[in-house]
Formats: sequence, C-alpha cells, structure tokens
Amino acid sequence: MLNDGLTSALISFLRTLVFQSASILLLSLIWGIDGIWISVVAAEFMAVLLSAIFLRAKQRKFGY
Repeated sequence: MLNDGLTSALISFLRTLVFQSASILLLSLIWGIDGIWISVVAAEFMAVLLSAIFLRAKQRKFGY
C-alpha cells in the first residue's frame, strides 16, 4: 500500500509466515500432498482478502 509501511509489512509477514504455514499444516492434514499444493493458492487468497480489507479500512485516509 502506498506510503503505509506498517500495513505493507503486516500483509507481507502474514502472507509469508502465518497464512502459508497455517494453510500447509491444515490442508495437508485434510488432503495430504495435494493440500500442500493447494496451500499456496489458499495463502495468496487470504492475503488478497486481507489487502482488500486494509484498502477499504484506509480508503478515507489515503483517498483511494
């Protein structure tokens, strides 16, 4: 997000460590090896949702 380093860092951290790790652990239990492949897509989807939430929440502040 433009000019908001804290939000960008938070999204990056959550996407890389939290969403990826959680989806690998959870989806591999459900679908086995296929769950590991699906976890990448799931983590990216969660990051997009989080980004949309931040965009909506900071819409007035930054004027997007």
